[in-house]
Amino acid sequence: MAIRRVMEGETLHLYDDEEKILSMQESQFNEHTIKIVLEGALTSLVVHDFLDELTALTYLGLDLVIDFEKVTYLSSGCTQVLIDIQQKMDAQSKGQLLLRKMPDSLMREMESTGASELLDVE
Repeated sequence: MAIRRVMEGETLHLYDDEEKILSMQESQFNEHTIKIVLEGALTSLVVHDFLDELTALTYLGLDLVIDFEKVTYLSSGCTQVLIDIQQKMDAQSKGQLLLRKMPDSLMREMESTGASELLDVE
């Protein structure tokens, strides 16, 4: 099943049929930082789109701050995307990845898998 991508201004919405799965709103926080506000579920259905969006941003060499406050689910595949992006940024020696406002349930999952040791989570 193909994911439908809809851009509205600076926000990318990802749909499975008519159901919105995830929204990603990007904004320039300051001259060195891009802020991404996520809303919805980071399921296995959106792994490739999530990877594509974050990978494109890493080429800018800026810090990425991702707000997870409205994220309801984080799949292991999307967690791996975050780890891969962190490693890419480390290898480029450009920019930092910061995960903010992580809900307690998602933070517990990241701690249990060890992902929180590899990522900067607030």
